[in-house]
Amino acid sequence: MGSIVMEGLVIQGHPNGVFEVRLDDGSIIKAYVAGRIRINYVQIVVGDRVKIEMHTTDMTKGRIACRIPNRIGIPPWKKKEKKKSLEDEEYDDFFDDLFYDDDN
Repeated sequence: MGSIVMEGLVIQGHPNGVFEVRLDDGSIIKAYVAGRIRINYVQIVVGDRVKIEMHTTDMTKGRIACRIPNRIGIPPWKKKEKKKSLEDEEYDDFFDDLFYDDDN
């Protein structure tokens, strides 16, 4: 008599902290939010990845043990270069003229 921990995706929310979760194996279960998550005011919304604890006797219900955080930040290949402002260009031109004089 133990519990099984699986990961899934929240697909629908119901009142009182009950959510429908699609597990990685494809099955859909109803899961409630654990008290530890309620106390810490962790917001769970549709589209979040969560860890579910299920009891071995009833595999149709579960408890959301934690929310798996999404990757933070922009991947390096999607980063855009910062556009230079007019002041930056004037500043660069000033130092180019000062240090790289073409007359010499």
